[in-house]
Amino acid sequence: MYMCASIGMHMPACKMKVACWRDVILLVVLLLLPQIGLARTGDLESGLGRHEYGMLLDWIRDLGGGLHGASPQPVHGMGTGLVASMDLQDGTIVSRTPLSAVINIEHALVSENFGPLADQLDYLSSTNLKALFVAYERQRGDSFWQPFLDTVSSHVPTTLFFSDEDLAELQSSMVKDFAVKQKTAARKAFEGVRSAIEDLLPDFKEEHFYWGLATWSSRAHRIRVRDQDDQWQSASCLVPLADLFNMAVREKSSNVKCATNDASTHFECYTIRPVPAGTQLLVEYATEPDMRHNGRLLMHFGFVARGNPYDSVSIESLKLSPELPYYSIRSELAQRLHSIPQEFFQLSRPTASMPTVWELVKMTRLMVGTVSEIKKAAILPQPFSEALGPKSEKRVLRQALKYLREILDKYETTAKEDEELLANEQPLSVNRKHAVILRVEEKLIIGDNIAFIEQQLASISRQRTEL
Repeated sequence: MYMCASIGMHMPACKMKVACWRDVILLVVLLLLPQIGLARTGDLESGLGRHEYGMLLDWIRDLGGGLHGASPQPVHGMGTGLVASMDLQDGTIVSRTPLSAVINIEHALVSENFGPLADQLDYLSSTNLKALFVAYERQRGDSFWQPFLDTVSSHVPTTLFFSDEDLAELQSSMVKDFAVKQKTAARKAFEGVRSAIEDLLPDFKEEHFYWGLATWSSRAHRIRVRDQDDQWQSASCLVPLADLFNMAVREKSSNVKCATNDASTHFECYTIRPVPAGTQLLVEYATEPDMRHNGRLLMHFGFVARGNPYDSVSIESLKLSPELPYYSIRSELAQRLHSIPQEFFQLSRPTASMPTVWELVKMTRLMVGTVSEIKKAAILPQPFSEALGPKSEKRVLRQALKYLREILDKYETTAKEDEELLANEQPLSVNRKHAVILRVEEKLIIGDNIAFIEQQLASISRQRTEL
């Protein structure tokens, strides 16, 4: 689920101890919840017998929560999801998780066994500490959260679990570079805690830590809790049941929203429109489009989507050469083009409103503009946001077109070959299939932008002909 910063959790500012009063208050609220006397919801139903999720549902029911009109079921291409087991009206609460069942960083800090280790590892980031704690709780085998943790797959298909061969399937995608950095950072973090965690749990291995990182990345919710002063505080938590909802990839395809109830006892998920029986219940993982492209989805959630409307390609930004005439002026102007990152930018499918390829075009104008054009642009509030002139713009577009074609040529296979591989009857491993889908979607996006620039060039040629 969508990750967010927990309140006051900037380690080691809180020294890995509950030293921040807001955290103390949140912790007290969460730890006291089992004694608040939550009403048992006898009418909640799971739609399941006692099988894989039976123990989880029994545990949640005993704590005062459960499912209503929904059941966990296998969903093609999406693992397990929640599906409506009956016709649901708008506003139906389908999932209620008591806050006493959630997991957050405060539990790690006060754990009888893990707490002293947390104090010892006060240099560890909040993210890594949470990952280590939840993996420790799962491996010990008798955790309070064991019924929940046992339902989480031991293989979360994020890039943390990609082999070198799997990563090679990403070909020239920048996601491969990001994934390598992600794994390197995770490996370094584990090496820093290996001896300490092995003293506590001798059988704890590197892949267990990776599982913890992937579990937090793919399943955490931002939840709000009332403190003792009746003020809302927020934190990043693992929320049993609520983490079973799959992501709504298509725009306006979500049919469920989640929030803490006003009494601050349960995290509830409810329908936002009528939902027929047999329909999968979907939530939005993130509202920012940049968090929903396939690269992010694969690295943080462990899946990709064909035809993802939010998909984009990470493209390396053009670099200014010191040998260019008036390099210092060009460099200064580049700093003013705040919309163009210095290292890379996201190239999405071209749209009529704001094609992201124009960010590449603006940078190309800066690079290929003549000395007089550079001087003229230097006094404008938004330099290079408009064409330098028909003749210059044609030169600019040709250069941008050349750059995109070079990027496309770096991939080892064509989009057509990838499509044939996906259509082949011989099944691919999950990781390899995800890698192939990601790279073919990137190639299609780059190809669409190449076609868009070619259309712009043709339009300029027609205008010159008419003149």
